[in-house]
Amino acid sequence: MAKSYLFNVITSKQRRPLVVSVGLHCALFLMMASNINLMGDQRPSSLIIEGALVDLDSLNKPQPLEDKLLDELEAKANREKEIDQREAERKRAEQRQEAEKRARLDAEKREQERLAAEKREQERLAAEKREQERLAAEQREKERLAAELRRKQLQREAELSAALAAEEEQFAAVNAGDQARWTALVGQKVERYWVKPVSAPDNLKCEVSVSILPSGDVVNVRTNECNGDDTSRRSIENAVQRASPLPLPDNSAVFDRNLRFIFNPQQ
Repeated sequence: MAKSYLFNVITSKQRRPLVVSVGLHCALFLMMASNINLMGDQRPSSLIIEGALVDLDSLNKPQPLEDKLLDELEAKANREKEIDQREAERKRAEQRQEAEKRARLDAEKREQERLAAEKREQERLAAEKREQERLAAEQREKERLAAELRRKQLQREAELSAALAAEEEQFAAVNAGDQARWTALVGQKVERYWVKPVSAPDNLKCEVSVSILPSGDVVNVRTNECNGDDTSRRSIENAVQRASPLPLPDNSAVFDRNLRFIFNPQQ
């Protein structure tokens, strides 16, 4: 705007001589027209046209008042230009400030988002760690309970085994006594049916195996280790057959179909 106005002022300076010249000619033309009207129908005695030489250099010289006006216009145009420049600079500064503000806000927003993401990640990791610790604690508790259960089970098994062993030992002791009494009864009955051969030694001692039924009836008999001859062996086997049915034990738990006893008639 200021540039356009200054262009118009400069153009006016260049046209000043032409304007002054045109103005003078117009003034002369008006004066001549006035003289014609005043004369009316009178015939002019003579027409005198006076000319004046106009010095173009003198027309180019600005008048003091015009110079003042031109200077004021130029100063005004400069002030308006400066105002426009300052306004443009102010707008550019505002735009820079606005851009810096937006950049700062964007940076702050990104930083907040980064911090929030870090916080979420830390919370997630902390939650995973707590969950892992909880699972590890549960696993340790399960293992402890399982170990305690195994220890108690082993303890119960040991106690049960000890009790069973004690019972078995007691039962074996009882059975051993009952077994001994039974075999003694069998040996005594066989000895009653035994006929001692002439060849039998006085210290005859033979192990006898007898297969019997639950009724005591003898199914089979044979002598194993024996310090007597074959005649002594057959005499013992015949005595067992004649003693059938053999006596049964008072304790049925010690009954054995394959009975073994020591035949020693000296006792």
